[in-house]
Amino acid sequence: MRKRVDRLFPILLAVWILTSLVLPAWATEESTVTISNVADLQRFGKNCALDTWSQGKTVTLTADLDLSGVDFTPIPTFGGTFLGQGHTISGLCLTSAGSTQGLFRYIQPGGLVRDLTVKGTVAPGGTRSTVGGIVGNNAGTLQSCAFHGVVQGDATVGGIAGYNSITGEITGCSVSGSVSGKNITGGIAGRNLGLLLKCESSAGVNLTRKETNVDLMDADTAAILKERAAADDETYHLLDGCFDTGGIVGYSSGVVQSCVNRGTVGYPHVGYNTGGIAGRQDGYLSGCTNSGTVYGRKDVGGIVGQAEPYVLVDPGRDTLEQLRQELNTLENLINRALDDAERTGDSVSAQLSAMGDYAGSAKDSTKELLDRVSDFTDENIGTINTLTADITGALDKISPALDDLSDVGGRLERLSRQLGDALDSLGGAVDTGDRAARDLRLAVEKLRQSASGLTTAVSRLERALDAFQGFLEDLGSGSISVSSLLAAREELRQAFRALRGVGDDLDDALSQLQQALSRSGALSSQLGDALDTLEEASDTSAVIGRLLRRALDTIGDAVDTLTEDGPAEFTPLGEDFRQAGDSLYDAMSGLLEEMDGLNSALQTGNGTLTADLRAINRQFNAVFTLLLDAMDDARDTAEGGLEGIIQDTSDEDISATREGKVADCSNLGTVEGDRNVGGIAGAVAIEFDLDPEDDTTGRFSFGSSYETKAVLMNCVNRGAVTGKKDCVGGLAGRMDLGTALECQNYGPVASTGGNYVGGVAGYADASIRSCHVKSTLSGENYVGGIAGWASRLRDCRAIVTIEEGTEYLGAIAGGIETDGALSGNLFVDTGTAGVDGVSYAGRAEPIPFNALSQLPDIPPEFTAFTLTLVAEEKTVAQIPFLYGEDLSRLDLPPVPELEGNYGVWPEFDVSGLRSDLTVNAVYTPWVTVVASRELSGKLALALAEGQFTGDAVLHVTDSVQVPPQEAGEQAVVWDVVLAGAEPEDSVPLRLLSPDSGTHVWQYQNGQWQQVEAVQNGQYLLLTMTGTQGTFCIQSTRSALWLIPAVVGGLAALAALVLIAGKHKRKAAKAQKGKEEPASK
Repeated sequence: MRKRVDRLFPILLAVWILTSLVLPAWATEESTVTISNVADLQRFGKNCALDTWSQGKTVTLTADLDLSGVDFTPIPTFGGTFLGQGHTISGLCLTSAGSTQGLFRYIQPGGLVRDLTVKGTVAPGGTRSTVGGIVGNNAGTLQSCAFHGVVQGDATVGGIAGYNSITGEITGCSVSGSVSGKNITGGIAGRNLGLLLKCESSAGVNLTRKETNVDLMDADTAAILKERAAADDETYHLLDGCFDTGGIVGYSSGVVQSCVNRGTVGYPHVGYNTGGIAGRQDGYLSGCTNSGTVYGRKDVGGIVGQAEPYVLVDPGRDTLEQLRQELNTLENLINRALDDAERTGDSVSAQLSAMGDYAGSAKDSTKELLDRVSDFTDENIGTINTLTADITGALDKISPALDDLSDVGGRLERLSRQLGDALDSLGGAVDTGDRAARDLRLAVEKLRQSASGLTTAVSRLERALDAFQGFLEDLGSGSISVSSLLAAREELRQAFRALRGVGDDLDDALSQLQQALSRSGALSSQLGDALDTLEEASDTSAVIGRLLRRALDTIGDAVDTLTEDGPAEFTPLGEDFRQAGDSLYDAMSGLLEEMDGLNSALQTGNGTLTADLRAINRQFNAVFTLLLDAMDDARDTAEGGLEGIIQDTSDEDISATREGKVADCSNLGTVEGDRNVGGIAGAVAIEFDLDPEDDTTGRFSFGSSYETKAVLMNCVNRGAVTGKKDCVGGLAGRMDLGTALECQNYGPVASTGGNYVGGVAGYADASIRSCHVKSTLSGENYVGGIAGWASRLRDCRAIVTIEEGTEYLGAIAGGIETDGALSGNLFVDTGTAGVDGVSYAGRAEPIPFNALSQLPDIPPEFTAFTLTLVAEEKTVAQIPFLYGEDLSRLDLPPVPELEGNYGVWPEFDVSGLRSDLTVNAVYTPWVTVVASRELSGKLALALAEGQFTGDAVLHVTDSVQVPPQEAGEQAVVWDVVLAGAEPEDSVPLRLLSPDSGTHVWQYQNGQWQQVEAVQNGQYLLLTMTGTQGTFCIQSTRSALWLIPAVVGGLAALAALVLIAGKHKRKAAKAQKGKEEPASK
């Protein structure tokens, strides 16, 4: 027994040593650092050169700091807690060469920076990779931080962080200024693998164009790029780097939740994968809004430039490729071991081989233990990020519903008071046996009981939500309690059930009250003034009912999100960890036993085992050959293409899908690009990195099988989408795979010179279900209300007007795949049939607008129409109107003033509008001088000065007024009229003068009055009262100087009469020609 204990001791010691390596060592020392001036900050940064120095420390900033003129070095690495307390570090200027640059270079896992504002410029030289305004590489947490200024780099550039790792969280942060980079550039983060939550950016991202000698507008750009790539031309690499630009994040594989972008993103006709929120994403993006303008060349979207699918890989025959190498290595090792065994003896060889096996097993078990601990951390962090996003989104949805319930409570209180007053006013005037009065009293009592129950139920729900809020805070701090989560979910479920029950009771009470009030007419002779109170109560109860139903529906949807997806699945260390530990124990026990037997083996060995091992080696070679032959056969059968190894499962289990998903997002901004342009996503496809002009359904490894998921769900586009070439859509420009579900588009969609234009997708080899489109469309071929071309369309609704199109036009689709799925789609007939000019019953069928508006699940915005007036990108007014309404009598508001310009609303078709309409004000520079059309030689007889529109015209004609006596015989009298101008009190006027000794009179109020006139060159400067006047000009010279003007005027008049006569004769002749065939 003692001997066995002695043998177990070294094994237990090894396990203890392993465990000590796995488990982290926590420092017990805690300290506080205070930063109150620049010197403190510099000293702090120097100390942070050692990665462990800041761990466990709390650093507090107690004052605003200005780094202007300071030679500041970025803080190398930080792993503690930095409390900015709302203070600002300004004047930051980082321009030295290097990568991973920012105020902090690295924030470690567990590090926290909170409530800090940074102002300045981060624009390093050199490699310029992983650049952020606050941190270069973030693996910790940034909360409520802001950056204002300029961030520039080459790759992985962000306003807050260049790189946000899988453990990184950036919440409640904001950016303003400008952010620019060649590759993977975002307003908040360049690359995100962690969590971006409730962040906002108003920064411009990549607003300048990198100069190249490649014409990006040329149709052969793709061929040029391929040619220059083969020649390793620098221009190709410059374009190749212009990728993944987003208003919030350049490229995200993590979670982006409830973020807002207001800044302009991209440069016209330049850049690939450009999006208002993310340039490229294959993670989870939810609840985000973009209102900034988005520009790019290819794969340009209001939310995401390129939505990549989440890809699940089954290695399949790729394992055989690896097996070839491993078997070759094994063969060499066995041969070497056998050669050694021939010299030392069979038994020795066997013992040593067994010991080697046990040692290798121990090594593998040790690695397995370490990998399991690492996987435990990584997998659970992903779960935490997803939970955080789900809880935050649900709480955001519930908040306005609670406001509705609060409103319900207030209205119930007022309603009870109204009813009490009304019943009190009855007094004894009404017989208590009267049925109407009795029903009223019973209804009021039931209403009071239901109102009391509502207050209790709402309080319980709020407590349950507080528990979730607390759990959210625990997640942020890294504290995880699965049992607490399950308890919170169950309490929320029960609280909502109670609320729903009270809601049903209250709804019954309101219905009973409505019935009682409807019968109160029998009491009208006795109620008197109380009748008005009861009528008002009836209206109030109806409003309460609507608010209550809306609040309960909203809360119900949010509660479903938090409770129906099942409990969060945290990955435990589990059975694999225990099995690896057992294997380690067995391997080390076996190793000790082989050591005990080694001595005897040295004395009794023979060559039998060597021969057996050689036989095993030959058998291994045989297996090796068979495996390679099988792989070659499989390779031959796979030459048919990728269809057999790729399966798109986007339509399956959509609600539970988290990766490769864009949900509940809204775009309000204008989106403009060349190819693959969409209001939500430019393209849904897998990026083909070697050629920016081409995306493909995959560049896959031989032998593997793939499952892809890409989902656009419940997204809304309201911005205008314009492309130059093919594939332009209200939601997605091009979908090579994936699903679009319950999405809406209300923005106009147009391609100025390409095909495949659709209200949801331009081109969709994908599934589109339950989407709604109300829009105008224009393009060349394949223009459709839901899709230009599609393979699967189901249960979609469309009210579209195709303004321009050549071939393959349809209210549902321009074209559909031959064996495609088409069912349940409805459209309002605006002049275009369902698919390529043909409508199909039950598949792509017209329906009257009134019938469509009564269908269930129709979004309110889908059947509401708005005339939007916009001036200088700002909305002046939004005027609602009914479908088909004539707006010819509508009075439009005045156009806002713009300095140096006048504005007008352009004319538009106001009869029978059937779609939303946006009218942009047109501004034209003011005309400051208007010359009369009447001339003397080359000089105008009069000039009017001021601010006039292009419609203003100045006329000078001879007047019938008799000149004053003092003017003499040489005087001339003119009528001056300024037409097409706004009424003015006075107008500066210049009249052509014969000499410097002239006097001027103006005829006003029936008499001549001399006016002050100043000689300026050949003109007299004076002021005309109003926009017309009669003037007398005295001259000491002969009036013959006026003859050319008069003759010119008469000639012009004669020409006009002659032209009018010719037009009249031509019109008469044409009319006669039209009438002749009718008389035959």
